[in-house]
Amino acid sequence: MAKEYKIPNLPLSYDLETKAVLRQLNLANKKLAELKGQRRSN
Repeated sequence: MAKEYKIPNLPLSYDLETKAVLRQLNLANKKLAELKGQRRSN
């Protein structure tokens, strides 16, 4: 049987919101907005 997943205690002991993650989040948001704009214009 596979190992069981243990849910970590919150808040995490490390920061997930690094500069690289925030940059990728910003880029993903821009690309999603572009897709929405293209969809509305069709």
